[in-house]
Amino acid sequence: MMLIVLRKGTAAAHYVMGGPTANRHNAFTLGTAATEIYVMHGETAAVATYARRAVKDKDAGKPLEPIAAKMNEMAKKYYDTSRPDYCARRGFVDEIVDLKKLRGYLKAFAGAVYQNPASICPRHQMLLPRVIKG
Repeated sequence: MMLIVLRKGTAAAHYVMGGPTANRHNAFTLGTAATEIYVMHGETAAVATYARRAVKDKDAGKPLEPIAAKMNEMAKKYYDTSRPDYCARRGFVDEIVDLKKLRGYLKAFAGAVYQNPASICPRHQMLLPRVIKG
């Protein structure tokens, strides 16, 4: 299986669809200049982490600036660790590909699989629906 993350690979949806960290059925993962991979958006993570603390501090009359700063710091960290270059350096994707060159990668991968289908995946996974119908 080859996975191409065109824009965002988020949480379980990314892993279930073939993300390299969840299963070993994935032979190759390509990213683009817009690829982002994370569990959830940084803003969502910050709200999930600090919302209750913010409500408690507000009710207690404490200033909210320290919590807002922590939320912004968390959102920034999520942003920084989901960029295409970070994903490539960490092995979340095997390569970042220019969109104009993506077709060449697809052709090369499909050609390699068709030359020796048993070595990469079961043959039935490479058959197109129109071939199966007869």
